Amino acid sequence: MLDDKLFTQITYRLVHEPDVYSYYQKLIEFVKTNQRHPDMSNIVDQIAWIEQEYGYESPKPPKQKIVAEKINTDYLTASQQVTEVVDKIIDRDFSPTDLKPVLQYLAPELRWNEQALEKYYSLRKEQREDEDFTNEINNELNELLTITAGDVEIKDFLPDWIALPLNSYCKNTQTRQSIALLTFLTACSACHKVGTKILVDYSKNWLQPPLLFSLLVSPTGQGKSPIVDALIQEPFSSIQSEWKKAYDQQKQDHKFELDDIKGLPKEEQIAAMREVVPPPDREKILFSTDPTIIGLNLQFNTYPEQGILGLYDEASKLFAFDRTASGKSDRADLLSYYNGYGVSELRKDGIRTNVPQTSLSILGAIQPELLLELMSGCEDPSGQWARFIICNQPLQRKLPSRNQPMIEMKDFLINIYQRILKAPKTLYTLDEAAGKLFDDYLYFDVESKRMTTNQLGLAALYGKVGGKVARLALTLQAIEMLETDRVDKALIKIETMEKAIALDKFFTNQSKAFYAISMANQNELSPKLALIVNRSKQVGPLTARDVQRFILAFRKDDPSQIREWFKRLEKLGKGKCHGTGNRLTFNARL
Repeated sequence: MLDDKLFTQITYRLVHEPDVYSYYQKLIEFVKTNQRHPDMSNIVDQIAWIEQEYGYESPKPPKQKIVAEKINTDYLTASQQVTEVVDKIIDRDFSPTDLKPVLQYLAPELRWNEQALEKYYSLRKEQREDEDFTNEINNELNELLTITAGDVEIKDFLPDWIALPLNSYCKNTQTRQSIALLTFLTACSACHKVGTKILVDYSKNWLQPPLLFSLLVSPTGQGKSPIVDALIQEPFSSIQSEWKKAYDQQKQDHKFELDDIKGLPKEEQIAAMREVVPPPDREKILFSTDPTIIGLNLQFNTYPEQGILGLYDEASKLFAFDRTASGKSDRADLLSYYNGYGVSELRKDGIRTNVPQTSLSILGAIQPELLLELMSGCEDPSGQWARFIICNQPLQRKLPSRNQPMIEMKDFLINIYQRILKAPKTLYTLDEAAGKLFDDYLYFDVESKRMTTNQLGLAALYGKVGGKVARLALTLQAIEMLETDRVDKALIKIETMEKAIALDKFFTNQSKAFYAISMANQNELSPKLALIVNRSKQVGPLTARDVQRFILAFRKDDPSQIREWFKRLEKLGKGKCHGTGNRLTFNARL
């Protein structure tokens, strides 16, 4: 059958293609019936050469049914039965001593070798635990990615005449609306008369002041300081400047009055001096960029109806108060201001401060790394950080906006702040629907989370939710009522409570996202994966080296481990991996 002469002619292209194909077919037929022919090796080589050169394709042999015959219906059914039995054993969670006789008893029933069944049990248990862990990680990761995404819309919480200018300002400055909204609400909270409160629950005599403790958390260079300057410091400074002029004029008038009295007879001087009202020994302020506990107490003692805003461009100073040169920290005093309680300060020279109520709001700006260092793992045993509303401004690329119209905020905001400042001390209450909504949210949603979380910091955070919601509702109501003739301005209705709860949910998620960074620093997997995804969404493809350099939680991790996390994220559908080895990159921008 083998024709070497013809094949040689074929290799030199001296044979017409129909004759080539005819010879090729004969070779194929010969192979089918002569598997053990001594020239079989040469025949196969000739067939392979012709197929490669002429593009012929030999017919495929029929698929053998050996595997199919083994994996028949009976086998699949038996395998399924074994899996079901083993799953039930796993669910029963037998102790090692109880498991051995169970497997010994079942092995003959299932027609399995005991050792094989024991090995299958271990493999199946490991597989199920891995599946459960993957599902748990995926659920936690999805939650973390959800709470870090998105922003609020100012128009959903404030009247249009306020929301529109603030929204335009955010667009011009490329600021998150939540940052601007929290800054504005904190400023308004400091403008209420001391003693203004909301009656949350009459049966408990639960009262809350309007003051807010707020933190703007953002990397350096994201524009925290300009926001605070435009929305608070400039308008507050103008208001404070007018107060200073009035105070200076009062002191001048007092001096002139004393000079006039000096010209009176002695008896008349004594009578006139009894009628003289001296000016305060210090001028009134609305905010301070570097308050001390002593300064705050003296200010409240002098102006007991005026609230104060502590403004910290670097909030790391928040817990660096010094009462004396000894360096003693007045953290407890600061925390006590949160409840709006009074101050009765007794020193050896007498009572220095004695006021029944105070009102100190706080707004600070800080970098996330510094705040994490201050919070020391976010356990928060005293609840000091749970008092703060945290809002994150993530790393975000800035774009040119030179041709945008300038938004003048100063005079607009002065008008709003002054109107709140002039409002009398007020007791706000909830109508029935608002009260029920508040109770449903606090007692059936937040409380269940507080009781089940295994993170001490989050438990403390949930414990402060009720007060925060009430405070937000109070200030939202006061702003809403600035341009209305409603008689019941102090009655908070369900619409306002819905806004306050929605804001609280957003800001609580902001805190949870920040606490997740702390958990990542403690090598929790889900927060670490979320940090990788969020960083990639900001800057695009990441290498393991990028992750190590730019995310603090990964500084001590091996690059190969980071690349394994890249692959896990791809399997979870959070992005795509490209490249191999140390050039492997992960990109979450799908």
